Amino acid sequence: MYASRSIKLNLFQVCVFVLSLFWLSACSPTAKEIFVAPTGSDDNNGSGNAPFASFERALLETKEFAGKQAMYVWFEAGTYYLSNTLVLNEEYSGTTDKPIVFSALGN
Repeated sequence: MYASRSIKLNLFQVCVFVLSLFWLSACSPTAKEIFVAPTGSDDNNGSGNAPFASFERALLETKEFAGKQAMYVWFEAGTYYLSNTLVLNEEYSGTTDKPIVFSALGN
């Protein structure tokens, strides 16, 4: 009797957990993703299929959406040349609930 009751309770907990995850994913907006690759072009839209080529172009896009939604800026492996010194200040940090994350892609 106790084993049966324990299994039912665990099944109930699993159902509540799964429904909670579904609700959270449906209610929370997805993060904007920007991709940068040495083989990209700054005329592209910054998507995974059409990445930007430069840090500068990615930063312009980041600045436009900062604080409006969470963002991930993904950099593909390679060599990037900077035309000016790269300055990241509070404009590129987002907010607590809408952060901006800069990261290398795990190729």
